[in-house]
Amino acid sequence: MKALRQVAIFGQQDISRGVPFPRINLVACRNLLIYLKPEMQQLVLDLFAYSLHQSHGYLFLGKAETTRPTKASFELVNKKWKIYRCLGGPGAVPLRDPLALTRHATAAARELRRRSVVASKMQGPLDMTQAELEITQLRRLNETILRYTNVAVVIIDRLYRIMTINAQARRLLGIHDIAYDQDFLHTVRGLPYQEVRRAIDTAFHERATITIGELELVEAIEGTGRFVTFTITVMQVEQGAPELAVLTALDITEQVQGQRRLEEVQREQSELVAELSATNKRFSSMNKELQDANEELQAANEELMLTQEELQATNEEFEATNEELQATNEELETNNEELQATNEELQTTNDELTARTLELQELMKQFRMDQLQLSHLLERFPHYVMVLRGEDLTIQTLSPSYQELLGDRKPEGLPVSEVLSGSDLHQFHKLLRKAVRERQSVRTPPIDAIIPGVDGNSPFVHTIVPILDQSGANIDRLFIYSDRPESFTDTGGNDDDVGGE
Repeated sequence: MKALRQVAIFGQQDISRGVPFPRINLVACRNLLIYLKPEMQQLVLDLFAYSLHQSHGYLFLGKAETTRPTKASFELVNKKWKIYRCLGGPGAVPLRDPLALTRHATAAARELRRRSVVASKMQGPLDMTQAELEITQLRRLNETILRYTNVAVVIIDRLYRIMTINAQARRLLGIHDIAYDQDFLHTVRGLPYQEVRRAIDTAFHERATITIGELELVEAIEGTGRFVTFTITVMQVEQGAPELAVLTALDITEQVQGQRRLEEVQREQSELVAELSATNKRFSSMNKELQDANEELQAANEELMLTQEELQATNEEFEATNEELQATNEELETNNEELQATNEELQTTNDELTARTLELQELMKQFRMDQLQLSHLLERFPHYVMVLRGEDLTIQTLSPSYQELLGDRKPEGLPVSEVLSGSDLHQFHKLLRKAVRERQSVRTPPIDAIIPGVDGNSPFVHTIVPILDQSGANIDRLFIYSDRPESFTDTGGNDDDVGGE
């Protein structure tokens, strides 16, 4: 129903006074003329002939109609249904009141005197009404001025008929013919009918300028959707003249598409931020699992030590029992049951020891996997990384990049003072002691390399990060991140450059 409504134009028309529509293909006048006087009937038939003669259209009368069109203007096509075909009609618009013709002629003559240059080129000015003269002048103005503007301009009347339109409007709105006297709302395909019509009616009713922003033309030219901004302004050239509306349209397709692309990029950025947050959460969970595994391994080591102490005590009891057996061979039979009980206890203890040993092996396997994951992380870390034990400052592990700087030396388990050297080694030791004492991250200023084999003119920046143990009372490990000053990136340590204690 919406598509059918958009191809039909509904409006009020006074056939006795109003100006007829030209180039009409069909007029259906069903049982209307029977209520009019003969002279009015003839006037109406002349108006129909004026509207139909250019297209040789058809006139469809009702069954009750008694009047018949003149043979000079119409020929009968179907007698039963009273269908006539227009053969010709008056060149000028028929008027009911002779005085109206005089008024229109007088106004036309006055306009001709004012525009003598234009009137000299017009044919038969007395045959044109005042409205036609104004429309002709308006369209001629469009041909001379509006064609050179980059703004799409359309001028319509209260019935949405196109009075004039420039070339830019035809290109933007996809109008390929002249389009004069056609309904604007139905000529432009893909136009939101209700919204534009409501805006035009509001502009005529309130006599205000109405703007419609980001209006999408669904079936625009080149097969792609376009976005335009419509501005509707009502104008009245002079008192008594018909009201017209000027529609200006600007193509804002690139701006709208740019805005939508920006919104899409922002949406993708939000999704990336969400993914990054989820990845950080997973890394935090993995770190927690690694910490829990370390705690379980430590507890297993403590249980193993207790088991070994119990086994040692049991072995001592066994030796004492053997000595007693050797010394008290006569009591062998009486103590045989005790020995069997002791053997059973020993067997039970051995079984427990075996089970705990297997459990320890599983924990050691898990610990090696965790250590392997840590090694992989160190391989991907962009800085030189060294991990020291907090209690004695011995090297626990190194990143592969750090190991390359040290060459073939295997520094694991050695004190840092035996591995590193250089003129600033004393200052570096001060910074290590300060990090342990204050339990805070420390970043060194660029100092001479303290790594054997590295040029002394290439300073390094070191960041020392103390890691507390589970109780929080002692320093468990020290993480040292080292790099060149030009490629060093702060990883969360203390930003103060320290030159000594």
